[in-house]
Amino acid sequence: MDIILTIYPENIEKILSGIKKYEFRRTIYKNQDVKNAYIYATVPVKKIVGAFKIGQVISGTPEEVWSRCSEGSGTTEESLMEYFKGKDTVYALEIIDYKKFDAPVEPRDYIKDFYPPQFFRYLEEGKSLFFI
Repeated sequence: MDIILTIYPENIEKILSGIKKYEFRRTIYKNQDVKNAYIYATVPVKKIVGAFKIGQVISGTPEEVWSRCSEGSGTTEESLMEYFKGKDTVYALEIIDYKKFDAPVEPRDYIKDFYPPQFFRYLEEGKSLFFI
């Protein structure tokens, strides 16, 4: 099973350059069969620009997750703690084998009722936008 994550373009650049090795989330999917994540870039791009395989899913308090993932965070502790504010349990998705698509993809060409997900969106069972 695959998901779509919404990510800011500046963070996508950090993934591409190898600075960011984890995608941090305040909430996460429940389906343990999720293996891949497609990246929907926010404004001004507003398209799916790449995908990655999800490695380890690290969970814990914000401080525990920072302690384990700070080296590949692509951000500052202060910024991440502000993002996690008010959450007892948070998550870091390990980014493995990120692939930038040659051309950004308009998601509505593949998903009729597409809207940019706030946290994540499952793709239909057995459906994949591309081979990752």
